[in-house]
Amino acid sequence: MQRAATDKLSFNLRGEYLNDSAGLFYANAAKNNKAEEITFTTQYQLWANVLSRVEFRWDHVEHVLPSTPAA
Repeated sequence: MQRAATDKLSFNLRGEYLNDSAGLFYANAAKNNKAEEITFTTQYQLWANVLSRVEFRWDHVEHVLPSTPAA
């Protein structure tokens, strides 16, 4: 989803969801693993063909892999 505040300034929001019930992406983790991701971006066009972006991203995985330390 993108919203333009001005001709040069815009805000973007996107999200992703994964339901890995077959264990395809996280083979060492429990089945029915779920993952979510949300990214918020502020974009500003400095001049022609030059964009500046700042992003905030949040990720979450329901079952962490055994070799990955829990946060």
